[in-house]
Amino acid sequence: KNVTTYKFINIDGNASNFDLLIATLGVITHKFSVIGISETNIDNSQKDTYQLAGYNSIYNDNLAGKKKGSGLALYIRNSLNFIKLHECCIISQDIESLFVTVTDKQSTTNVGVVYRPPSGDIPTFLKSMSSILETMSSNKLDTIIMGDFNINMFKDNKNSSSLEDIVLCNGFTPTISVA
Repeated sequence: KNVTTYKFINIDGNASNFDLLIATLGVITHKFSVIGISETNIDNSQKDTYQLAGYNSIYNDNLAGKKKGSGLALYIRNSLNFIKLHECCIISQDIESLFVTVTDKQSTTNVGVVYRPPSGDIPTFLKSMSSILETMSSNKLDTIIMGDFNINMFKDNKNSSSLEDIVLCNGFTPTISVA
């Protein structure tokens, strides 16, 4: 049976931590289908410097003028086909998102990575997330969203409850829940 698996990492800078990522993935015998990375701190023009054997990569540029705490990437196994979902890709001071549709011989799945900088406005982030989730739920495909939202889902407060409500109202199931 073909098993699709996903891994998310906040790398806190490709330049300083990509070798550690390669070493860590090297000791894991399992090869993930898709790896999502936040805080790459690089843009698309530098992606060829940071390759993983057996994977194709797609990068969002980092936020203009921001050298740290920005930039997203998805690494998709070579055996999978993918196309970028431009309508769900955002680069702003409040949210960064990168989405693709991944196809193999048996299924088609939307996969994305989302990052909210700690200084990002939470109401703006939630509005953007709601829009992304509405788009994802309308296309009726399985969807995997990885990321670092910088909202503590282990604490029951307005921010965590609002994010969970948006996720649930759009037909998704959170892996981490305030419940």
